[in-house]
Amino acid sequence: MNKWIGSGRLIKDAEIRYFPSSGKPFATFALAIPDPFARKGEPKADFIDCIVYDKKKVELIEKHIRKGTKLEIVGRLKSGSFINRDGNRSYYRRIVVTELEFAESRAAEQQADIQAELDSMSLESYDFMDIPEGADGELPFA
Repeated sequence: MNKWIGSGRLIKDAEIRYFPSSGKPFATFALAIPDPFARKGEPKADFIDCIVYDKKKVELIEKHIRKGTKLEIVGRLKSGSFINRDGNRSYYRRIVVTELEFAESRAAEQQADIQAELDSMSLESYDFMDIPEGADGELPFA
């Protein structure tokens, strides 16, 4: 049996290309999958290359999936080799995606983006006015 199931976030926008012979689209992307057992000094995530051949899934990816989107995918592991431009043999391993689902709602994704933006803001960057001593009685919200 050759079945792979994984969940992770896109490390960059998917790349949509077309086969020269048929004009059919395909999409390639990489998922970052956290490694909960990573030791100090080791990478904290595995990066899994994926390819999608199904036209409807490629259209979905093109319209809705961007860097950082969390996906759950099912597919089969494919490995092979080819001769690169330098004449050397290169090896690859990727997941041929057969099923694809969003792993979080759009609202959760937008909320995470907003929270990340808020977290990046520093209070030191704002110029707050000091409230003078004894002004407590004059403030409408005190």
